[in-house]
This record gives sequence, C-alpha cells and structure tokens, in this order.
Amino acid sequence: MEKRRLEYLQARSSTLRRKVIKTRDGGSLKLIGVLDSGMTAVVMKAQFIVNDNLKGYFAVKCVSKDYLNSQGDKSLAERRWYCIERERQLMNRIDNQFIIKTYEPYKSANWIYLVQEFANGGNLKDLIERQPGGCLSERVAKKIIS
Repeated sequence: MEKRRLEYLQARSSTLRRKVIKTRDGGSLKLIGVLDSGMTAVVMKAQFIVNDNLKGYFAVKCVSKDYLNSQGDKSLAERRWYCIERERQLMNRIDNQFIIKTYEPYKSANWIYLVQEFANGGNLKDLIERQPGGCLSERVAKKIIS
C-alpha cells in the first residue's frame, strides 16, 4: 500500500510542476520542482513572483484532497483533515530558527497547499548523513537543540 501511495504522489507531482498559486497579496507562487515526497504529500520548490519580478523562493507542501477524503471511510477522512489542520496550527505557532516556518494555506479543487520557508541547505537528516560517521558532534547537536 505504501509503495502505491508514493508512486501516486510522484506521478501527481508532474501535474503540480506547472501549477501557479495566486497569493492574497497579488503575487503568485509558481511550482517549479520537487524537493521531497512522502506518503501524504509532495513538497515543491516555488518561485514567489510579484509583477513579473522574482522575489524569492518558498517550499510548498501539497497534500492531495483525494488522500484526505479517504473514500469510503468517513472516520479516517475526518482524522486526516484534523491532522493536516493541527499541523498547520502548530507550525504557525512555532518560532525557532531551526524549524521551518509555515505561512499561509491555500486550496484548489484537488490540493491543499501549505506555504513554508525554503531552506536551501536541506533538512536535518541530510545534515546528519553528511557528517563523518553519520552523526552530529556534541557541539553541533547542542546548537540545534538549544
């Protein structure tokens, strides 16, 4: 089941690559490439464009409404919608330099989009894998945790 879900999300990411999300401030987010994908979402790199000028980059977590709605299982669908809303609420409240900020959510007919800060250097897992021996030094770990 998990493999099928991953294949489905990766196939859907090709349609997302052409998507443009209009923002509330008059700009737009143009999805340009896949950063990561998992069992519940695809994270896309997006260009933030205002008046045809590139203003910066964001990551956009794209969650399929098909997945959230879980055809045939209302209880599971309710839990999934609750979880995505709870994630959005929690991420909006966290203010820590080591945790990606989540901004505004947007919706389309088929997707929920959570706009997030773009971290060009990768994630914590990538950082750990790049370290000698595959683990962080105590000094680096203390800095991240503090």
